Amino acid sequence: MPLRISPLSSLLCISFVAIAAESARAPEPPWSAAGEELAFVLSARGVQIYTCKVSASDPYSHAWSLVAPEATLVEGGAVVGRHYAGPTWASDSDTSSVKGAVRERHDGGAGNIPWLLLAATSTSTPGRFANVTSIQRLATQGGVEPAEACVASTAGKEMRVPYTADYHFYKRKRVSWKPRLRLASGQPFGKRLSTPSRPTWSSAKSAFALTTAFA
Repeated sequence: MPLRISPLSSLLCISFVAIAAESARAPEPPWSAAGEELAFVLSARGVQIYTCKVSASDPYSHAWSLVAPEATLVEGGAVVGRHYAGPTWASDSDTSSVKGAVRERHDGGAGNIPWLLLAATSTSTPGRFANVTSIQRLATQGGVEPAEACVASTAGKEMRVPYTADYHFYKRKRVSWKPRLRLASGQPFGKRLSTPSRPTWSSAKSAFALTTAFA
């Protein structure tokens, strides 16, 4: 008996394949911690610098080792800062900067450096990067270690590999406080009093209260 595939089954199969392909193409980003909010996003254009050196795990072999990034930070088409060893992000409009320490790594896809979630430490200098608490490196393109062989004869050789990425900077959520005015009697401001009165303002314990002067 010939096998029959219903149109619904075919549609489901196509949907599952599409979802799997999308999952493979776009890794899940490392989200910021609770209590943080996105402050701004800067795009980086530059290089990842590698040096050929003795392997840390095998003294008889050599491997490419990441030295530092070197990139400009762009916003709206204009250069607004620099990214360099540390890793450090520094502003061109003031003297503020921030350093990061990797907390999580996520696959950035074939040929791309990984996405990162970094804990941030800002300088005490006021400015754009002041009070940054975490950083995400997302949408990476390129930057992986060189394909060229790293051997004893090339020890000390430096390679600069082009890359781009988006850096998302997070800060603590701002807590807004709005004082609520109430009558001295405890009734909400604007509610009619049962006893006619002439309201006057006074200050009590650094907060506003509405008292009444009876005739």
